Amino acid sequence: MTADQLLRKMNVLTPYKREDVLCGIALICEELFRPEDVQEPDCIPWTQECYKNTPDTEDNNFSIRCDFILYGSSGNVTKLLATAHKAPTYLIEEALEQLLKLRLFNWAMYLYYHVNKEEGTDPCDQDFDSPEWNVEMFNNFVGFEKGAPDYYHTWGEVLNVYKDGTLSELGQKSVLKFLTSPLQRYSYGVG
Repeated sequence: MTADQLLRKMNVLTPYKREDVLCGIALICEELFRPEDVQEPDCIPWTQECYKNTPDTEDNNFSIRCDFILYGSSGNVTKLLATAHKAPTYLIEEALEQLLKLRLFNWAMYLYYHVNKEEGTDPCDQDFDSPEWNVEMFNNFVGFEKGAPDYYHTWGEVLNVYKDGTLSELGQKSVLKFLTSPLQRYSYGVG
């Protein structure tokens, strides 16, 4: 947990609006993941963090964390939001960050194996929890070049875009789009 997240959890910093965070996570789920992208939830270090102290507390619920990864990475917006409604806002923020990191790691794997033909550093040898690496991958993913006005400089700037309401309208459209035509293939919990 970052200092910023801890201060928001303790209500020292103004918390993000829950609706905006929900829209941000829905947008990431709908726009960045497909059923064939589904990740094994219990292999993600973030889902295991709850066992460092006490298992299944309200704040660190293993099953909710697993559901965030399972439904988020399969592109199932409805089930992801159902999971989010059971969680406190800061846990939704953490899930949003984890899903974004997963997508960036998958992007790095694609670049390494398919674009760069296994030249350079294997993404598995990178510290994908490194804010600098994630910022670099995000800028690469969205096509922003260093020095461009839209270029992100910190991981906090990237996350803020998904949490502060900037993309809430797009997140609402993602939810409506998913409700009118949900994914049918491989998506966990649809149907």
